[in-house]
Amino acid sequence: MCCASLADQLWAFEQALRAPECGAAFAWLGTADERVLRRLQIAARDGSTWGVLWRRPAQRAIATASPLRLAVDRCEDRLSITVMKRRGAELARPVMLEVDAARIDDAAGASLQLAAAALRDPRTSAGRALAFRVKRHVA
Repeated sequence: MCCASLADQLWAFEQALRAPECGAAFAWLGTADERVLRRLQIAARDGSTWGVLWRRPAQRAIATASPLRLAVDRCEDRLSITVMKRRGAELARPVMLEVDAARIDDAAGASLQLAAAALRDPRTSAGRALAFRVKRHVA
């Protein structure tokens, strides 16, 4: 979703995290406010949703309360995933994944189609939330 303000982004992401129909929610937020991040962490726990916050590489040095932090980098035709923080023992080396760009493009397209369908369906939490936001902005 593309939101007009940070408050709208936070609201939409929190609703997705709390929605029982949502297995995973991804966001790129421009905040490092620990109170906000903790509220999102609780929403993910309460909704049993895997919440992922993407951050810029320059923000890697900024600590967060998240239980898992990963750094993803491109390394030729592979992805290098460095575990920066996790519960348990430290990993000595990054995990390397082979990447097939064509398959990723196909999967991304299918995921976007499913997400768009969920947003249009008033029976889903995402659809109800979007309808509520649209009505509120139009009124």
